[in-house]
Amino acid sequence: YYDFQKADDEVIQLASTIAMGTTHTLSCWFKHEGTGIQTYFGFGSGAYFDIQNTLDDFVYQVGSQACTIDISDTYGAALSENVWYHIVAVRDGTTVSFYLNGVKLGSNTNGSMTGTDSLETLGGEYGSDVDYTIDGKGRDFRMYDEALSDDQVASLYSNSLNVTPLHWWKCDEVAGN
Repeated sequence: YYDFQKADDEVIQLASTIAMGTTHTLSCWFKHEGTGIQTYFGFGSGAYFDIQNTLDDFVYQVGSQACTIDISDTYGAALSENVWYHIVAVRDGTTVSFYLNGVKLGSNTNGSMTGTDSLETLGGEYGSDVDYTIDGKGRDFRMYDEALSDDQVASLYSNSLNVTPLHWWKCDEVAGN
């Protein structure tokens, strides 16, 4: 895993930006060690996939357009600190579906979310300050250039998916401070 240090404004800056279309899947394993806003994937121009409101809302934003889901509405509670979770966002056009531990929490559609962006950072927003970085440990960050199905996300969670990601950052060795 990679040990992100929020106090040090630590993120993984990708060697080059990765263009993302309007159809893709982002996933990672994460263990939160704080409850503030924490960004898993940072896109260009202040866009992101993150968790907000004391670990209770997933937010996927491109430009000024966002799709959000309240975790406790489906999961029964906000996420806890110091527990590993498998987190997935599947974007298919203007709809984003959110998954937790292989189970679909729900989808949100924003008809105005037609733009695309580029993946630039892991563990924080690109060019942001410490308020939008992660406090915790992350591993197995993946980007697929397709919208994975519910069954495929469940297989990804159980480590039996036979689809190769477009990009994969294992982060399987302790790093960070």
